[in-house]
This record gives sequence, C-alpha cells and structure tokens, in this order.
Amino acid sequence: MNNDSYTAQRALEACCSHTPLHPRGGSPSRPQKRRIPVILLLFPVAVIVAGALTPARAESDSARVERLFMWASSGEVRFLVKVSPAKDSLAAMGENGARWLARKMDATDARERRTLADIFEKIGSPGAVFLVPYLDSAGIYMPQNAARCLGLAKDTSAALPLTRKLNHPYYGVRSEVATALGKIADRRGVSPLLNQLSREEDSDVRKSCVVSLGLISDPQATDALIGALSDPFFGVRQTAVISLGQIKPPPVARLIESVRNLTGIGLHGALVALGKCDDSRARKLLNGMLENPAPLIRGFAIEGLSAHPDKHVVNRVGKLKKVEKDPFVLAQIARLEQRRSP
Repeated sequence: MNNDSYTAQRALEACCSHTPLHPRGGSPSRPQKRRIPVILLLFPVAVIVAGALTPARAESDSARVERLFMWASSGEVRFLVKVSPAKDSLAAMGENGARWLARKMDATDARERRTLADIFEKIGSPGAVFLVPYLDSAGIYMPQNAARCLGLAKDTSAALPLTRKLNHPYYGVRSEVATALGKIADRRGVSPLLNQLSREEDSDVRKSCVVSLGLISDPQATDALIGALSDPFFGVRQTAVISLGQIKPPPVARLIESVRNLTGIGLHGALVALGKCDDSRARKLLNGMLENPAPLIRGFAIEGLSAHPDKHVVNRVGKLKKVEKDPFVLAQIARLEQRRSP
C-alpha cells in the first residue's frame, strides 16, 4: 500500500471512530473528551435568570373573585378553613369585588346564595349600585337574591328601587323586598309597605311587611299594625304585637282605644302589646281587667302584665290566684310566676 492510500484509510477510520489522526507509525494517544462550547453551558442559566426577572402576570379581579368565591361557598371539607378568610378577602375588595359578585345573582344553590348575602353585608353601601339593576331581571332568583343582598347592604339609595318591586308576581320576591325595606329602615318605605299590606293575599308577604314596619318604627304604621292583630294568620298576629312594641313613642293611647273595639284574637294581641309598652296607663288598664268576668280577658290581661312583672303586678296576680277557678287563667298565672323565678 502506498503512502497516499494508507493516509486516506487512516482518515476514514478516524472519522468513524472519532479518533484523532496520528502520523504513520505512531501509536494512538488517549481519546480526548468533546468540549461543549461555553455559550451552550451558560444558556440554561440565562433562561432561569430571565424568567426570574420577568414580572409574573397579575391575577385579574374576576379570576380572584372566582377563586375566592369557590372557597367561600363550595362546602367541601378541604375548604372549611378557607371559608371565613375568603369571605373577608372578597369583602375587602369592595367595589372591585362587588362588580363581579353581582353577576352571580342567578345563583340557585342555597349555600351560594347565603354566601353572597354574607359578603354583601360586609361590603355594605359600595356594593348596592351593582345590585339594583338585577331587581329588574327576569325570573325569580336574580331579583330575590338582589333584594336580599340590598337589605343587608343597608344603603338607603336602594329604598325606592325596592319599593317598585313590591308588586312582583312571585310572592317570594315580594317578601324579600319587603324584608329588605325593613332592614334598610328608610321612612320612604313606610307608605309602600302599608299599601302592600292592605292588599296582599299571601300571608308570608304580609308578615314581612309587618316586621319591616316595626323595624322602621314610624308611628303612621300604628293603625295598620293594630289591624294586623286580627289577621287570620298566626305569624302575622304575633309579629304585629312585636312591631307595635317597636313604635316610638309607644302608641299607648291608640291601643287603649282599640281594646274597646276589638274582640277575640285581636283583643288578645292588643292587651299583650299594651303590656310590652311598659306604661303606667297600660298597667292600670290591664290591672282593671283582672276583675273581668270573662276568663279569656283575665288570662289575656295576665299575659300582658307578664311582660314587665314588677312586685305590684306579682302581688295583684297572687291575690287573684287564691280565688281563681278557671284553668286557663291559672295556667297564665303559672307562666308569669315561672318567668319571675330565677
């Protein structure tokens, strides 16, 4: 083999084996490691540094509301410790949170609806502007949820928009609207509530109107509340007694006048309401009725006196107990004594 052929063969072997060429007759040296260019070694480091220096994308308000609301309302055990902090965080967002939470007024799940109410109660007035438009929404849930949240937000600017929804075709919305007006306690809601009470056929709505009139505590509601003492629904009658006790100043003279005109369940309510007024004129009338020949009247009078059973009341009722024969009256006396016992 000539020198040229031998050199070519060695070159081919070197290419295939990555062994460097050696001069003819020389022994091959130890194979050398391949060197990686410095630029390639530095590339991963550069990528990491660049990523660290690049600002992270901020979470949008809508995304944050979705995440926090999921924690606050899901009910899953793993999120229990996050419920209160999530509600507080959403409330702390104020208008920014209310803007996106208001879009959930179509919620039908009871837990989600309760969560929305809790959060808007914390947000307060700043959230009302985003809720009012949903009072005009179609269906049931959106206006009902909006009314509930508005009542808890207690922003007086929502009073008039709410009054316009007292004629909603669904009783549940009317009841929620009436309740919200009471919680807002704006006197502009009194006349609409009185009008609704006078024409309302649903007992739950009437009850909501009566409760709210008591919370607003406007004296112009006195006659309507006295009329509600004779309502066929027990819940309305009971709430009317409570609401009359919330009117300031107490309508003692008007209640005393009504005692002369009412009978049956209406009279019972008037006597109990008089007792709650804690007024000397009321106590005088109730004490006088302890001598009434009708057992029901005597029993109702004792129930009225039991609201503020001072020592004079206890002594007067104690004397009656010694001569009383009627089981209903004796039962009322026992209730008064039980209330007095520690």
